[in-house]
Amino acid sequence: MAEEIRGLNIKFDADFSEFKKGIKSAEKDIGSTQRQLKTLQESLKLKWDSKKFQQAQAQAQQAIEATTKKSDLLRERLSAMEKAGVTDKTRDEYNWLTEELNRTELASQRLHSQLEDLNQIRLDNLTAGLDRASKG
Repeated sequence: MAEEIRGLNIKFDADFSEFKKGIKSAEKDIGSTQRQLKTLQESLKLKWDSKKFQQAQAQAQQAIEATTKKSDLLRERLSAMEKAGVTDKTRDEYNWLTEELNRTELASQRLHSQLEDLNQIRLDNLTAGLDRASKG
């Protein structure tokens, strides 16, 4: 079984090192998307541009979807390990997966917060536009 995160295939049934490499690669991809989102968000704070806003929303959605897929993959792998039984031999793998899942869930929460901040920037811009229109 293979799962895809933004064009990257991660073999679920592969050995752990291959799975870990796939997760790390997906993480780099998600990080790149997050950096682009942050740049667009900062730009929008300085000067409103509806095109940049749409790009930022798309980046946020893309990062949220990829992070959700990554979380799902980690949960599946953890579930499979729990069903098989965690042994001394697989304890390190289990701990790494648990930590990675926690980090991924935190990243997802941050992305949702960034999306809310992005929407707040839009509302602030609309409010400022209404204020200017009412004063004019």
